[in-house]
Amino acid sequence: MDLKENIEYSERLIIKLLPGIIHELNSPIQFIHDNLEYIEHEIEQDDMDKDEIKDAVKDSLTGNRTMNRIIKGLSLLSSDFYRPFQDFPADEVFESALYVTRNLWKYKFILEYDKEGGGISVWCSPFSLILSLCCVVEILVSECSKEETLSGQQKLYAGINFDNENVFFWIEAESDSAKLWTADYQRSSSYITAGYLINDHSKGRLDILFESERVKGIIKLPLKGLYETSQ
Repeated sequence: MDLKENIEYSERLIIKLLPGIIHELNSPIQFIHDNLEYIEHEIEQDDMDKDEIKDAVKDSLTGNRTMNRIIKGLSLLSSDFYRPFQDFPADEVFESALYVTRNLWKYKFILEYDKEGGGISVWCSPFSLILSLCCVVEILVSECSKEETLSGQQKLYAGINFDNENVFFWIEAESDSAKLWTADYQRSSSYITAGYLINDHSKGRLDILFESERVKGIIKLPLKGLYETSQ
């Protein structure tokens, strides 16, 4: 897959994600609207329930934060493919990828996000990294939900680690049964595009690890100084 094909697939992936993104935005918008209507009605009542109003406000703020995360992800995806590399908060890029792809995994997985990696700055092209993370999510969801007999929701774990040289973005999905290693995913457009964006474009590495009853995707990026010396 050459540069032109990678860009074309990137565009198709974004288009594929759009219906789910619209749904994920519409839900909190409707939720906030309903809460505001309830609050508007309640404050006119002599016996208004302050606790219920507080709960409605709290829920509305939660919905608003969800929308902000999705919009942040969209702003990164709408940036130019050749956007200059820059220091960027790693957790912002990661959360954006998780929320932009939420419609892909929320019916099959329950997310457990380890935020201990917050505050780390990564030297990256935000567009390239968030799209690569979206590709990894797509691979994991596909590899772990092929069986028609999935019993309920599995766990989807995600987090950020780092050492003196690299930042590691990892996403691990439970599978309903032990899976043997398969090379099928390596022929997918998601893997080829993510590999290009990470291996060639970002001087990092993409690994997909198959273990008993789980599949793990890891994106490793070098810190700023190490990235510059690799040029």
